[in-house]
Formats: sequence, structure tokens, C-alpha cells
Amino acid sequence: MERERGSIIGLRKGRRSIHGIAALTKRSQGTVSRVIREGSTAKSMKPKKPKPRGGS
Repeated sequence: MERERGSIIGLRKGRRSIHGIAALTKRSQGTVSRVIREGSTAKSMKPKKPKPRGGS
């Protein structure tokens, strides 16, 4: 249970570390897919709002 919990809690509490993927994954799966797919292109193109919180 601790291991599975770490995954969920890690995304919520440690969102700062991987908030980019965590936030996009829980917010919009489509966006996270685009960012990972385009990668560097996403930076220039900016699909929608890659950083709603203004993080990375």
C-alpha cells in the first residue's frame, strides 16, 4: 500500500517536482500526450497552456 500510495501522494504533494506531467496528466490527458509527442516543438508551438501554474 505504501508503494501505491507514494504514486498518488507523490503526484499530489510532490507535484512541484513533476507537476508538469502530473498536472497535465490529471488535468488534461490530451495535453500531456501532445507535450510528450511534440516535445521540443511544444515549447515553440505551445498547444494550449503547457504551464497553467507557471512552473517549469
